[in-house]
Amino acid sequence: MSEIAIIKYEFVCSSHQAQKDIIQIPSFVEPELQDWIRRGSLKGATLRGVNLEGVWLEGIDFSNADLTEACLEFAVLSSCNFQNCNLERAHLKRANLIGAHLESANLSGADLYYARLTCANLQRADLSGANLERTILRCADLTGVRLTNARGNPVIDRTKMEGIVS
Repeated sequence: MSEIAIIKYEFVCSSHQAQKDIIQIPSFVEPELQDWIRRGSLKGATLRGVNLEGVWLEGIDFSNADLTEACLEFAVLSSCNFQNCNLERAHLKRANLIGAHLESANLSGADLYYARLTCANLQRADLSGANLERTILRCADLTGVRLTNARGNPVIDRTKMEGIVS
């Protein structure tokens, strides 16, 4: 099993709300990319084949980004915005995508083995040819999703599935 990145957080309480600051990002992440992560936005970035395995990226804006063949296995991607993002053939095994926004995202050929997509919005996403084996789709919205040649046995519970294209 590959090394899992460890991210440390410092919680600073203010009178208005708690804030979290990333103290350390794994050394295998390039310095320029570390800066973008710290800013909380990778909107429109070209990150083809990037390795972010196991990195904590909760709440990051990836909208319109190109993450083709990116390795996001074991990554924490909860509440991230992947709207109109290209995740074609991305490696998302065991990724935490709880509450993620994946509207109109291209996930064709992506490996979502055991990914957690609880409460995720996948409206009009393309999951053609994706591996959905043991993918957790609990309370997710799959309205208008394309599932042509998708394979596997996902866990589906209280999921909205109107207008699915197969």
